[in-house]
Amino acid sequence: MFPMPETVSLGQFGGLYPGSSDSVSIPRSPSSLHISPELERLIRDSSPTRLPTVPTAEDGILSTNETEATHQPGATEEPRAIEDSNETRASAGQRTRPQSTRSEEGESQDELRNQVNLDYAPDEEVFLNCLVDLKDTPDDYSNIYISDNTIQVLESNLYMSILRPDEFDYGVLKNNRVTGGMLFGPPGTGKTLLAQAVAKRCQLNMLCISPGNIFGSKWGDDERAIRAVFGLARKKHPCLMFIDEADGILGRRQENDQKYVRTMLSEFLREWDGAATDENRRRNPFVLLATNMPWDIDAAAVRRAPMRILIDVPTRDERIGILKILLKEEKLGDDVSIELLARLTRSFSGSDLKSLCVSAAMRCIQEQREEENDSHEGRRVLWRRNFEFALRYIKPSASDKFMSMRLAEFQRSIIV
Repeated sequence: MFPMPETVSLGQFGGLYPGSSDSVSIPRSPSSLHISPELERLIRDSSPTRLPTVPTAEDGILSTNETEATHQPGATEEPRAIEDSNETRASAGQRTRPQSTRSEEGESQDELRNQVNLDYAPDEEVFLNCLVDLKDTPDDYSNIYISDNTIQVLESNLYMSILRPDEFDYGVLKNNRVTGGMLFGPPGTGKTLLAQAVAKRCQLNMLCISPGNIFGSKWGDDERAIRAVFGLARKKHPCLMFIDEADGILGRRQENDQKYVRTMLSEFLREWDGAATDENRRRNPFVLLATNMPWDIDAAAVRRAPMRILIDVPTRDERIGILKILLKEEKLGDDVSIELLARLTRSFSGSDLKSLCVSAAMRCIQEQREEENDSHEGRRVLWRRNFEFALRYIKPSASDKFMSMRLAEFQRSIIV
């Protein structure tokens, strides 16, 4: 054992207290360790300004200002000295580190601006752009034409927990409720518009997720993205999670599947159940799947979506209603009949009817420009010839009879 000195000079530790000649007593016995008055005085008189300064940026090159690292033992400095040094450097043309302005509560303006993102994990912030802005979506279904039966089924599962929250605090509904649904049908039949209208009507936040938002390039990115999506949805409770092209994410498992496909699907189903905690189950989003091929979705995902609604190609009466909504702000000529247009557009989906009306309006504008005077007052007028011109190029996109047969068969298989 080396003998322990009775006193030690602080000048020996030049890195912290350079040039100090003060000495403090060190007891020999560890059981009698205490802070001596001399050491307590030095700690009290010490100031952070005596530490070596942080390198400052001058003309893009880091350098250390050695003049500020000097220390006078026992001297106390006022905070104003730091401000004076900053002003001196600024007056000398040197670049100083910008100081954050503080509010009355002591928070910097940068912190106040970023406060909205403090509650989100970094992986969750990536999906903030998937939140759907429903500001311009009517809350009375006036922008879509859908049967009252379909609206009633959707609202009964989404709106009742908000309209009657006391009924979900006991009994079988306390820990068990319908957590998902499926909208299936030919492309262009308005599944996305219906989901937006229901979310606005039921006062829900809406997340729109597609396969491109989930799949990553590295191993484990898919599972991490799924956890982030559900984490964001729980923080946005109540929330409707709309999975567009669900067969691309929740496809049926096959024998030759890669391991990452199965782990991704298993992670999605686990988060859907909210199996981690009871709090996750209570704040879980309502997952609404949308697909053109429901038979390709895994059976475990179909089981979690007991509310399944077929959004089929509109009938003649439904086409009349859709055309009235699309053309309600257009001025129609005397030779235009919406009932006649509905008969001429058999097998047209809602998206096809929209394309037809847009093409007819563009043809009307083209005719106006072809006239010699090129001066038109008032609103444009859509004539029958404009729609006949559009019908030459706009054809039904949902006229696949084989798909219609398979959709009808799937619909019959889920009806008990």
